[in-house]
Amino acid sequence: MRNITLEQGSDAWLLYRMEHANASECGALMDCAPAWMKINTPYKLWQYKEGDLSDDVGDFNRAIMDFGTRMEPIARAWLSEQVGIHLDSKVFEENINTLSYSASLDGYGESAGEDFTVKAEIKCPATGEKSKTWKAAADNEILPYYYWQVVHQEMVCPTTKTYFAVFVEGAESVIIDMDEAVPGWKKDVAVLKSAWELFFAEPPAPDWEEMEDMAAWSLAESDFAEAKQALADAEKGVKFAKEALIGLTNTHQARGLLVEVSKRHRKGAIKYKDVPEIKDINLEPYRGNGSDFWDVRLRK
Repeated sequence: MRNITLEQGSDAWLLYRMEHANASECGALMDCAPAWMKINTPYKLWQYKEGDLSDDVGDFNRAIMDFGTRMEPIARAWLSEQVGIHLDSKVFEENINTLSYSASLDGYGESAGEDFTVKAEIKCPATGEKSKTWKAAADNEILPYYYWQVVHQEMVCPTTKTYFAVFVEGAESVIIDMDEAVPGWKKDVAVLKSAWELFFAEPPAPDWEEMEDMAAWSLAESDFAEAKQALADAEKGVKFAKEALIGLTNTHQARGLLVEVSKRHRKGAIKYKDVPEIKDINLEPYRGNGSDFWDVRLRK
């Protein structure tokens, strides 16, 4: 791992984040980010990485984030005293299997002999003890999107000890020892690494656009549902009548005024995977061009 020095919020910093897989993006990657996050699904994260989606969180959420930024130095000094090691904010990067990862640590420190290292993720919720973050931590739990953020930090910057802290000035603050709260949590590093590798290898499926409040859509989907039901009823009637006609046929061919019935033979499909000569050949280069189509179906 390498320590990186960049001015947070600068153009260089923003470009750096675009070129790396970052710890704060793990909630979106693992599809567990809350609705208030602008980038909160794998597809939105992919759009952001492609430059098609801004990460602007809006004035309200920006004010909350600014509050956390202002409180962080105070919280870091408090946590340093609690754990007995001076902590500094650090940014580390690491390359794993050709992918570039980055992690901004709210707190990182080493013992005098550098044989004991500590990192910490510190949250300073503007709503204090009323926040979901503090309430979960008070029960020795970490919200999922923050958990994967900490796992990512471990992947980039493994340390002897890892803490998750929620600081509330003038009130009760919480420190969670990851090893005690979630035994075996470091095994999830492999899970997260696989998720990142799949994300960059194959774009995630687009998010669903919810159309519940559009009158024209509601009318069209009602028409579609009714037509599908009518088609299903018709197909059921056709099947019943077809079976009746076959049952009334005594030879291989019969016909009436409207319908003719004949028994025919169809060759079986060739099982190409069983042909020895092409068993080990990659057939993908011989595949024709793909095409897009619309799949319209009733929701289950």
